[in-house]
Amino acid sequence: MAQKVMLPHEPKTQSFDLLSGHSIPAIGLGTWKSGSQAIDSVKTAIVDVTNFHYIIIIIIHESMTII
Repeated sequence: MAQKVMLPHEPKTQSFDLLSGHSIPAIGLGTWKSGSQAIDSVKTAIVDVTNFHYIIIIIIHESMTII
């Protein structure tokens, strides 16, 4: 199983080499330069997704109790 250690190829790396020998792409949201508006947007998105999943769990739970 791969561990969390990442070795960058270069300063502007496109991927990281894992200890397992596999390579994973370097991805990011690009929000670190965006300021407080991006932070608020990310927080809102997280809350919205969490609420959506919570509602789905409630619906599934209610449908399971009917059966």
